Amino acid sequence: MILVHVLKDAQSQSLWQKTQVSESWGILNPVRHGQVLLTSNAAWMAEPILEYTANRQEHLLQELDQLFSAL
Repeated sequence: MILVHVLKDAQSQSLWQKTQVSESWGILNPVRHGQVLLTSNAAWMAEPILEYTANRQEHLLQELDQLFSAL
């Protein structure tokens, strides 16, 4: 499984589109097996992304659990 977070700005979207059609992306096993999960507005990716407080980490784990439970 690959989790990809792409911001909604034009530059990020353009790079993501280029990535999706690249040969190096297409040969990855998770990509070939449809195991790519795309996010664009996940609260847990908001600044400060590298905050390592217990509360922040708990929030991250809850968001990931919801994300993967939806599969």
